[in-house]
Amino acid sequence: MSQLRKLDSHNLEVIEAKDLIFNKPIQKEEFDKEKTRIFKYLDIGNTDKDLGEIAGFEEEVLLNLPMRARQKAETNDVLIPRPIGSTATIVKIDKEFEGQFYSTGFIALKNKSEEEALLFKAVLMSDIIQKQFFYLQSGSLQPEITPTNFKEYVLIPYPKGDLRIKMLKETKELFNEAKQNLDNFRYNKQKAKEMLIEELLK
Repeated sequence: MSQLRKLDSHNLEVIEAKDLIFNKPIQKEEFDKEKTRIFKYLDIGNTDKDLGEIAGFEEEVLLNLPMRARQKAETNDVLIPRPIGSTATIVKIDKEFEGQFYSTGFIALKNKSEEEALLFKAVLMSDIIQKQFFYLQSGSLQPEITPTNFKEYVLIPYPKGDLRIKMLKETKELFNEAKQNLDNFRYNKQKAKEMLIEELLK
């Protein structure tokens, strides 16, 4: 990590995680106000591990949702699953999930724009960050990166200047291409299942 601190240049800045803005669980007053309303709820198991997107959710009265349903979503939140083994599944919240809830099992970063959120998503998926999560894990039964360790020790190389522009363009293209390829794969997989069923029913 000491080497990361030397990376500051005209293309990169090294951000200390403690200087980022984090989502916080709602307070009791807000919970009491919202507890009889129906919300969507995102847990770690509801995420697509290939693309880091929302692949499903629960929908229930807030009072009946798990105790972990305490972080209220805002567009461009970037979610980091805490359990080691899931940390690479970085999720960006889109406007369709605005105002819903996600689990306290995520470390959630607030962002000012979609561009900032996309860059953080890409950087947090990188080996240089994932290795930090691995070395900073705690717990024996279910190792995880705790919010305390994340804030205190994680260093994030973040692009600026021309590199930021280049990386943002390439990140958008790569995520869009990956999503399209995965959609095609899922479509073809479903068609194969349907063809098999048709043959069995003949």
